[in-house]
Amino acid sequence: MSLDGKNDECVKKTSDVDEFTIYESRIYYSETVWHTDEDTYGCLKSMDLDGGTQKTIVKDESYSFGSETNMFVIDSDYIYFKQDDSIYKVNINSSEISKIIDNAELLGIADGYLYYNGDYKGEFALFKMNLKDNSKTFVREDIIYEILGTKDDNMLFVANYKDKDECYSDGIYISGMDIKNEICLGGYLVT
Repeated sequence: MSLDGKNDECVKKTSDVDEFTIYESRIYYSETVWHTDEDTYGCLKSMDLDGGTQKTIVKDESYSFGSETNMFVIDSDYIYFKQDDSIYKVNINSSEISKIIDNAELLGIADGYLYYNGDYKGEFALFKMNLKDNSKTFVREDIIYEILGTKDDNMLFVANYKDKDECYSDGIYISGMDIKNEICLGGYLVT
């Protein structure tokens, strides 16, 4: 599709693509493959922008990569994803997989760091991992549910709504990349 919304063209006919992104002129996507009503498996795949040259990067018979809590993100030729309560990375060129964090939930990548919720004193808390040296840093005890985006040294994220007098359970916050001094833009009720 062109940037003005015209000339759209179907590159893959399926209802089983859960999530996709474009990275270096290729489409990367998660797909749930159905063998029977009960037998499914998840795949991470890529293809050219025109739908050609499709490639399976990761295939797992017990996993769906595009579910809400099992997202994937791409950074510097690696796809990061959650599987079996751990975070893995796979090289998009070699399909070599390695586990990088046990007992964690992937939130996203921003400013050279992978953000995740991990164990802290028996509870989940927010951490970040430097992607250059894999060093991990505790950020805060309150977890973040999702990183919505980053721009100009600011982060937009979803976390527990802190005003207990209101009827909201989650809020949308903006803060610096250090996730300190956040400002709540508004709360909303999770049902």
